[in-house]
Amino acid sequence: MASEIEGFLFGNQGTHALTDLSLSVDQVAVAVAPWTDLTCITKVVFERATLLSVWASSDGVPEDVTLPWDIIDFSSTIQSDGRWKFALYCGIVELAFVADFPQSSKT
Repeated sequence: MASEIEGFLFGNQGTHALTDLSLSVDQVAVAVAPWTDLTCITKVVFERATLLSVWASSDGVPEDVTLPWDIIDFSSTIQSDGRWKFALYCGIVELAFVADFPQSSKT
């Protein structure tokens, strides 16, 4: 079953790719698109973000770190303070953070 954030970002458009990732003070920004149409991009910004962890595989080849990345799982759990805990797993990279649920903008 899709997580809350997967349903919000992906709808019923199948598997998606992470096409862009940006980290800044108090923000995580991502852009995703269905593999069937990488021009159909949804960009979101997670506000009040606190980065919990970043993991990257040391087994990959340099080509593996070039976007887009396959989104294997993007979990989300509401926290007691109203923010959400997110875990984005893309095979060679995993990012965990707490933030507000995003508002989307299609491009």
